[in-house]
Amino acid sequence: MTDSTPEAWKLLFGDPDKGSNVQQVIAKLGMKVGVPAIEAPAKETPESDEEAEERKRKREKKNAKKEKEAVDDKKDKKDKKDKKKKAKKSKKNDSESD
Repeated sequence: MTDSTPEAWKLLFGDPDKGSNVQQVIAKLGMKVGVPAIEAPAKETPESDEEAEERKRKREKKNAKKEKEAVDDKKDKKDKKDKKKKAKKSKKNDSESD
């Protein structure tokens, strides 16, 4: 055991000749049964319906913007591809006319 060994561990497992149980350790450490040693952080207050609606509107607006950008990107890529095909086709036609 080291200095950083928790007291509860020392009481439960430190001395093999001396038996102890969890209830005795709890009593010795002054803890209460059923109460967590570390308290959970308090939950935030529930938001109002108006706040929830506002968050929903913002989220939907953001998603719509992302979708529009994705559509625009696809359109730009298609336009580039079409231009490339036309350029290639016209180049082929020019070389055939020679």
